[in-house]
Amino acid sequence: MTLFEFLMAIASVVIAMALKEIFAGWGRLLRTQIVPKIDWLHLLWTVVVVLYSIQYWWEYGPTEKLNLQLSFKYGS
Repeated sequence: MTLFEFLMAIASVVIAMALKEIFAGWGRLLRTQIVPKIDWLHLLWTVVVVLYSIQYWWEYGPTEKLNLQLSFKYGS
């Protein structure tokens, strides 16, 4: 296991724990018996954090091994 793979394994665990906390909070919010007052800014911030976490994992995680090249060649 290279140093990169080791660090990505740790980063994946940290990201998974962060996403678990956010999704658990959303679940608690949906299961409450009273109608909660939802602040749109907090909801937007949690969505941004989820999307950033997924983008970070996708950018540095599995694409390193796949060697995907997402480029378009015109006129060939």
